[in-house]
Amino acid sequence: MEVLAKALLRAVRLGHDNELFVLLFDGAFADPGDLEKLERAVQVAVGKHHQVMVVCPLASTADGTPLESSHQRQTESEQALHRLKSRFARFHVPVVSARRDDSVRLILNRIDQLRMVTR
Repeated sequence: MEVLAKALLRAVRLGHDNELFVLLFDGAFADPGDLEKLERAVQVAVGKHHQVMVVCPLASTADGTPLESSHQRQTESEQALHRLKSRFARFHVPVVSARRDDSVRLILNRIDQLRMVTR
């Protein structure tokens, strides 16, 4: 998370226009202390009028092992995604599952919204 946070802060420093930063990481099972570093970087980006989205695969447990049953996977993934959404909601940062069929469409829609704002 620290590497991702530093990369986001560097991109924010180099960005000139309002940018959309799409963060692709499996943070649903991440340590809450590690997520705080990324949250601070996201807060800086949003504070400078950039937009941020999080796309999360949710494919494994906290220790990296695959989830066993599809029901267990769905339940744990949904709970983990909900926790991640709650953490980033205060920054108005959407968190979507990469397994959603419309995750790419959501990113493209956000890009279109930014284009309309800059025109």
